[in-house]
This record gives sequence, C-alpha cells and structure tokens, in this order.
Amino acid sequence: MRAEDQLVSYLSHALAAVPNPFERLVYFSALRDSQTGRYLHEGWQTCSSPEEVHATLHDAHRNAFEWVLSLSLVTISRELRRHLESIGWSQAGQAVQYWLENEPFRDLIPDGCSAIARRFFISQLRFGLEVLARAPQWQPLQEQASWPHAQLGRPPQPHSVN
Repeated sequence: MRAEDQLVSYLSHALAAVPNPFERLVYFSALRDSQTGRYLHEGWQTCSSPEEVHATLHDAHRNAFEWVLSLSLVTISRELRRHLESIGWSQAGQAVQYWLENEPFRDLIPDGCSAIARRFFISQLRFGLEVLARAPQWQPLQEQASWPHAQLGRPPQPHSVN
C-alpha cells in the first residue's frame, strides 16, 4: 500500500470514530500544535512524512471547519451542548458561561481562513452558546439531530396494514 493511501486509510478510520461535524473540528484542532500551527500525529508519521501528515490534517481540518460553517444555528447549539456534555460538564450553564467568557472555540479555527469566515464562525458559536444560556429548553434544541443532514419537516408517520 502506498504511503498516501495508508494515510488516507488512517484518516478514514479516525473520521468514522468521530460522530459529527463539530466533534471532527475539535478532533483536528487537537492535533495542531498551538505554538507552531503544525499538525502532528506520531502514529501516522510512520507511514508518511511529517509534511504529508501536516498537509492532510490541515486539509481535513479546513473541510471540517467549512462543514460546521454550513450548519444551522439550531444544529450548532445542539452540537455545542452535546460537546460540552461529552467533555464532562455536569453543569451545562457553567460550561456555556465559561465558553462565552473565554472563547476557547477560537482555537478550533484552522490557519489560513479568511477574516470573514473567522468572524462568521465566532458569531455563530457565540450565538449558539447564547441560545443555550438563555433558552436551554427551547423546543428545537430538544429534538434529536440527524447526521449528516437534518430532515426537513416531520418524519412520515407509520401506517398499520389492515
């Protein structure tokens, strides 16, 4: 197997384990060194050069970022709540307040994004957090989101056969 094919295979397996677009964004940002901006994955560097690993992970991070940019506000709010719960915040209100005050979501933005994309992402996440802070019981947030695309309208009701 070529090194490039092996790297793509590793990436595919990793993405299969990451359940949704926001979590993928978090995953890729965690692989980036905050001091250098380089993406590192020691296991993957056994099959490819550090430069190839960096380029592949940077592209995947950009794709995840663009995917999150396309999500609706309701979906972003759901994703944020799901993420905060998954990292162990038992008090969702405290987590939301912390994120609003400290804006750790800025670290999720990949390098090389336009200023407009950055501002839009930040505004969407801040607004999604505000929704969670001010209306955590809002009905659209209670509905289960489907992945990868939310269905429009109500799902068809089952019919019994007579």
